[in-house]
Amino acid sequence: MLDYTDYTVEQLILHEAFRKWVLHPEDEDVRYWNEWLNRYPHRRADVARAARFVRELHDAHEELSDDELREEVGKLAALRRSAKPVRRTFGLFRVAAAVAVLVLAGYAFFHYRDVPATAYEAQKERLEAVSTTTEVANSGSAEQPVTLPDGSVVTLAPGSRISYAKAFDGATREVTLSGEAFFQVVRRPEQPFLVYANDLVTKVLGTSFRIRAFESDREVKVIVKTGKVSVFRNKTTEGTLFLTPNQQATFDREDGALASTLVSRPEPVVAPSVHAFTFDHTPVAEALGTLGKVYGVEIDYDARALERCEINAEMDRESLFEKLDLICKAIDARYEVTGTKIIIHAKGC
Repeated sequence: MLDYTDYTVEQLILHEAFRKWVLHPEDEDVRYWNEWLNRYPHRRADVARAARFVRELHDAHEELSDDELREEVGKLAALRRSAKPVRRTFGLFRVAAAVAVLVLAGYAFFHYRDVPATAYEAQKERLEAVSTTTEVANSGSAEQPVTLPDGSVVTLAPGSRISYAKAFDGATREVTLSGEAFFQVVRRPEQPFLVYANDLVTKVLGTSFRIRAFESDREVKVIVKTGKVSVFRNKTTEGTLFLTPNQQATFDREDGALASTLVSRPEPVVAPSVHAFTFDHTPVAEALGTLGKVYGVEIDYDARALERCEINAEMDRESLFEKLDLICKAIDARYEVTGTKIIIHAKGC
């Protein structure tokens, strides 16, 4: 990778590798830019502005060539320096697209240059306006524990940072996150705990959960381990999701969709008894009830179809979904995961 340390906003926009990361990111690109931004935090605003400009141009005219992009950025750079209108001449075939791109580009730069470049910066500024804050950035390669003023512990992933008030003396406890972190929140029913991460808000009273919200990611994920949390968009509580253990919320920053699902590998939420998963001529409905209770998952089935079905098996080491696979195979059934619910489809025994 090149050294982008001294690149201007215009140079970043023109660089093919940078545009590729913004529009079509691959895992290697995401890792590189997250590490680079963590190493040069003073460049975050420039990178964010360049990235947002690239997206605006892409949305305005997906067929814009590199030469046209270079000309647009050159004109825009001159416009920013002179603050005077720029006259341009194009063939009639491209006039409409060129004007749209120039107007959008000018709006993007002049609108974004005086406002926070990212959701994290915007929320951080809002917090700083009402309290004295602390910011912690994890520039290492290992997770970093951070103890908050109320005793809550945040385990900060590499390349991540958080900002919070030095004293939680208001009606709420608020934290702003960029990146990924696991939260273990001290219970205070009278003082809710809120995490702001890329236009998504997670509200809890006392619980443990993980949030992944890197600035370059399209999606924000909230994964609950214990307790109960509510998740909603930053500007509205309409469509609020309530999550319990083994559930996660996914927020799409581009289309605004917010949905809840089960996690990929649910873990027991209550300690099972020694022989909880040893089934000896056990009615399948009873076995499914045990799974639902231990994993805290709702499992729906047709009781009439399963009333004669039994299962004989030991399933101590298998995951939840592996257990369901074995049960369904034994009775010639299948299951599907719909949102946070598991539905069993069986013909009967």
